[in-house]
Amino acid sequence: MALACRLTTPELRERERWLVTSLGPATEAIEAVPGGYAVTFRGDGEVIARVAELIGLERICCPFLQFDLRIPPDEGAILLTLTGPEGTIEFLDATLIGALRSPGTS
Repeated sequence: MALACRLTTPELRERERWLVTSLGPATEAIEAVPGGYAVTFRGDGEVIARVAELIGLERICCPFLQFDLRIPPDEGAILLTLTGPEGTIEFLDATLIGALRSPGTS
């Protein structure tokens, strides 16, 4: 399976804007894991819905990504792990993770 996004450049820019405005403020931490990243988000219901939407969209345009979502009880922080084949970390740095990084995230 090729390691490439199926979106056009304008579609990628729009997705990046959506990530920054919709999920950026809810991002609590970003940690490198083998083959990808683990991203911790605030655990309220609205954020869960946005993360689920992100997963649905990314499964279509980036079919090489593996998504693991952990949602603990009592509105605890949720954990989304994105992994894939060799080159995934670099791809995510240039796309999703690059858009989510902001002051205050690691």
